[in-house]
Amino acid sequence: MKTLHTNAVVIVAMVVLSTGCRSMFSWKAERVPPAVKAQLDKEYPAWTLHQVDPVTLKMLKSKSLSGSPAIVRGDFNGDGLEDVAVLIDYSSRPMLIIAHRIPGSDNYSLLRFYEDGADYIFVLRKGEEGYDLNTQKGFVFPQDSVEVNWVGKAARAYVFKDGKYCSAQTFDSRILNKPPAVQPARGK
Repeated sequence: MKTLHTNAVVIVAMVVLSTGCRSMFSWKAERVPPAVKAQLDKEYPAWTLHQVDPVTLKMLKSKSLSGSPAIVRGDFNGDGLEDVAVLIDYSSRPMLIIAHRIPGSDNYSLLRFYEDGADYIFVLRKGEEGYDLNTQKGFVFPQDSVEVNWVGKAARAYVFKDGKYCSAQTFDSRILNKPPAVQPARGK
């Protein structure tokens, strides 16, 4: 009887690990909007939502971060409409898709950025302070921005400015818990 119980526990553990491990660590079920999903299906057949490593998910949850580590929402282009950013896997490559809502419509305009080895994405809110490691200068985010993170290594913030995205090489503040030892600039 003990062997049967042990085998049952092993089988249940295997099922959980093979089918539900990611959802065990998902603290908010986030969905890709149907219009964005339809465009992704058309432009990137066989795409999948980026599967964040369970260890990374657990670490993010321990830092009290909420939301999906592969889908974030915000007004990324400053037009007052909610946009969506999605980290997907396509042809074995992580890609960041930023979907701008088209005014007066339920449709979106998609922008693509290849992000090899990316672990998760995060939204940086308008007014938050940032620090660009390349320019060695602090700045204030002019509107919501998307940050792509490589756990414990680096991060890149995509900031919409003058009609296009610029990137700032930042740091993974959720892991390091503090900015570099340089004073960021105040306001703009």
